[in-house]
Amino acid sequence: MTTEGIVLLVVGVLGLIVAVLLAVRWLTSRRLKAIWQRFPNAQRAAQANFYGQESKGKGQLRGSGVLVLLPDQLLFEMLAPRRQHAIPRNHIIRTESPSAYLGKTNFRPLLKVVFQGETGKLDSMAWLVQDVPAWQAQISVPPPVQQ
Repeated sequence: MTTEGIVLLVVGVLGLIVAVLLAVRWLTSRRLKAIWQRFPNAQRAAQANFYGQESKGKGQLRGSGVLVLLPDQLLFEMLAPRRQHAIPRNHIIRTESPSAYLGKTNFRPLLKVVFQGETGKLDSMAWLVQDVPAWQAQISVPPPVQQ
């Protein structure tokens, strides 16, 4: 392969990567707007990168999506594959901010939520989000009492 061919290949691959990243950002932005319309009572919503669920082991793929704090649950909607994870607020035990989870890291604090799973055992999930301390503070505030 010639030098020009290698340069064209590298530029093409970089262009593809940029296009995919822009598409994910655009899809996440659309999903975030839809979340605010669907859940006007949401206390917080933001783009997030899912790092997995402890009980499902290390073989999980990360996924981009939207993390939403509702009065009754913490909800994550993954873009692709389309999945939804919900943790009832009254099952949340604590939050933590490790820089790695299930063997995955990018050297920034993650939002780790420890909760009581359906079987009664402790489980956890983690996300990369902006402003982990603000998420932790808001999650730790008890949800308003429904009347």
